Amino acid sequence: MFHDKNVLVTGGGSGIGLGIAKAFADHGAHVFITGRNKERLKTAIDGLLDKREYVEGHAFDVRDRETVDQIADMLAEDYGPMDVVVNNAAGNFVAPFAMMSGNAWDSVIDIVLQGTRNITHTFGRHMMRDAMANGPKDRSFVNVVAGYAWTGAAGVSHSGAAKAAVLNLTKSIAVEWAHYGIRSNAISPGPIERTGGAEKLWEGAEGLPDIQETVLQTVPLGRFGTPEEMGLSALFLASPAATYVTGTCLVADGGTDALGPFPFMAQMLAKHQKPAPS
Repeated sequence: MFHDKNVLVTGGGSGIGLGIAKAFADHGAHVFITGRNKERLKTAIDGLLDKREYVEGHAFDVRDRETVDQIADMLAEDYGPMDVVVNNAAGNFVAPFAMMSGNAWDSVIDIVLQGTRNITHTFGRHMMRDAMANGPKDRSFVNVVAGYAWTGAAGVSHSGAAKAAVLNLTKSIAVEWAHYGIRSNAISPGPIERTGGAEKLWEGAEGLPDIQETVLQTVPLGRFGTPEEMGLSALFLASPAATYVTGTCLVADGGTDALGPFPFMAQMLAKHQKPAPS
């Protein structure tokens, strides 16, 4: 289905990003995974190459606009523009808003929002140039967001604000770039196993009884999702099965969103809560 297609996955060295990279590689794509950790990328690539045709890794920081531009130019020169770009790079930690430093806030905003902007702007322009020269063809952006982007949740105001902005960008790009054949959609995962985000939440919940069981009580399907399932969700949005789908968000959360905002986050935040500064 994606034979000889070029697919870029940021934050592709582990968790959801790796699950997405595997899904596209399994369907014949040329997959380019990015991340800041060279060793993690190498481990991911070693695993993917075991049975996949072509995977390449590039270690860089999505916040670095100059490097993003250089990588995009190099890949376009060697392989042509990307057919699919998945913005998955993220940062998060649990902290009360009143106690969060400006630097802590900026660190998440810069990775999630500015990083998504940098990747989308640069790789999107290569797609647009190709469409103007050779005519539009179906290409896709898939942005990974979170349910608290529209509900809000305790302890993740920085990530929630950034993800909400990414969701808005997703819709705006869908309108602006449609005539180039570029579609733009988002995925909102629920609680997913084997991810860095989950590990940070468990760390933030240290001392709370049975926190994983508490989280599962908010999932009607009664289990955690997997990175592989998120890979299949991304695969659908970028596939010929979704050529009339753009500007929307696929919620893949086991039914969590149907229950309302994330109640377990308030429990974890209470552990960190201190009196607000006067």
